[in-house]
Amino acid sequence: MLGQLSALSKIESLLVKLNSQSLHLNSTLPVSIDVKKQLSAQSYLLDVGKKEMKTHSNTELEVGRKYWAMMKEEGATKGLSLSKLVQKPLLLGNKKALLPTFDLEHLQQLLTHEKPKEAFKLALLDKMTTVTSKQDFLTLSNMLQALNENVFSFVLSGREKETLFQLKKRKNRDKKESNDNAKIDFYAAFESLGPVEGVVEVADGKRKLSLYLYYENSLQFLQEELKSLDLEGFLYQKEGKISPLYEYGESLLDVKG
Repeated sequence: MLGQLSALSKIESLLVKLNSQSLHLNSTLPVSIDVKKQLSAQSYLLDVGKKEMKTHSNTELEVGRKYWAMMKEEGATKGLSLSKLVQKPLLLGNKKALLPTFDLEHLQQLLTHEKPKEAFKLALLDKMTTVTSKQDFLTLSNMLQALNENVFSFVLSGREKETLFQLKKRKNRDKKESNDNAKIDFYAAFESLGPVEGVVEVADGKRKLSLYLYYENSLQFLQEELKSLDLEGFLYQKEGKISPLYEYGESLLDVKG
C-alpha cells in the first residue's frame, strides 16, 4: 500500500501548488461559495472566499449549503453569474472538525498499521466519547457506518490547507496478489479543483494514477502539472456526478440503512 500512498502524496503536492497560484490562475478554476441568502427568484447573496457578493444563478441554490461553481462577469451589467454548480459534501461543513485529521506521514502510519480498520475505528470511537450534540454524534455514526463498508473518511492537512478524502481499498480477487499491487479508490474535495475521483495502483513496480474531474478547466490545469510527477497519470473529464464513496445521512435511520 505504500506505493499507492506515495502517489497520493503527489496529489497533495498539486494542492499545495494550487494554493500558491495567482488570482489570475484561480479565476480560471472553480470557486467555492457559501449561499447566505436568497434575494429574489434567481438572485443570491454569497460568500466567495472572504468577500460577500450578489450574483445571478439559473440553478436554484439551497441557502446554507456550500458549492463549487464557475463564475464569470457579464459584459454589459458587470454582474457575476454562476454555472456548473456542484454541491459540496455535507462533511465539508462544520462537521469537518470532527473527522480525524492527518498529514501524509501520519496517514501512512495508520494505513500501514497491522489492523488499520481497527485503529481508525478506535479513533472515531474516542471522538464520540467527547461529543455533546446529536448532530456531532450523527456525524461520527456516519463515519463508523462508512468504515463498516471499508471507506476511510478523514481530513488531509498540508501547509495550512485541509482537504476531505475518502479511501477504499479494493479486495484482491487473486489471493496470491501482494498488498502493494492492490488498488485504492479515492474521492477528494479540493477547494480549487472541485470534486475528484480516482484510482491509485502499483503494478510491476510502476505507479499509475487515474483521475476523473468534473471541471474541464481543472483537467486542463492538471494536464500540465502531471508532466512533472514521477508516475503514470491519466486524466478524464466526467460529465456526470462525482460523488463521495460514502454519502452522509441526515438521520440515524439513514445511517442504519
